[in-house]
Amino acid sequence: CELESIAAKDPILKMNLAISQMHMATAYLHEHYLETLIKQLEQLCTSSKWSARYTAIEFVQSMIFSNLFNARPYAKRLHELVLKCLFDERLEVRTVASITLSNFYQCGYIQTIDHDLKYFRTMAKTKCIMKIDGKKVKLTKNISKRHGG
Repeated sequence: CELESIAAKDPILKMNLAISQMHMATAYLHEHYLETLIKQLEQLCTSSKWSARYTAIEFVQSMIFSNLFNARPYAKRLHELVLKCLFDERLEVRTVASITLSNFYQCGYIQTIDHDLKYFRTMAKTKCIMKIDGKKVKLTKNISKRHGG
């Protein structure tokens, strides 16, 4: 994540970093290593750099599909991690988090429960525009809530 500014200037380095990330994410990981890796991903998702948060969630998606069966004990933690990123300040992070969560539901890694559905419906109904003195005003803090729903 820290190499992004350097990689932007060097297309070969950028490609090599992407390939390395893909190989790491698709490698089979023993449960012992998954615990450590998930801790690091949780830490990355609190980074001040949006690109680090984006990359972490993108990595989670690839990692889980390559380690679906031995990653089952971490489903709740990863579910919470992805849910937090659904409400990130950056649209890019919210988008990749929504795709990741959707794929988790589709492959059965995380079961859809009524509580989640009610929560998403509530967030989807969050008003982003409000009339104040006859003028429409965007409520920017509500936009990420609505995107999360």
